[in-house]
Amino acid sequence: MLRDRGKILVELDDLKRAENELTKLINKLKSDEQYIRNQYNRLQGWKGNSGNKIRSEMEGFFKALTDRVHHLEHQKAELTKYRRGMEDLDKAIAFESYGPKY
Repeated sequence: MLRDRGKILVELDDLKRAENELTKLINKLKSDEQYIRNQYNRLQGWKGNSGNKIRSEMEGFFKALTDRVHHLEHQKAELTKYRRGMEDLDKAIAFESYGPKY
């Protein structure tokens, strides 16, 4: 039974690593978005069709980026929920295997 338990623990480590990687990616995207927004604010003085076009394109980019970040945050929440369920299962298996015998 210890071997089965070890397989679950390896998977839990993989899930934790994936959660950490998603957190890093989300934080990097948010940081990059803030930088780009600062650059975008510098464009507010641009006049005419060129200014309007670049602002419109950047607004579309921000919308897509925001949607992507929300999607990744949702995936991370689902992954966290799954990992916690696996941790609970692992604890239950460990208790059955090594817990008190009546």
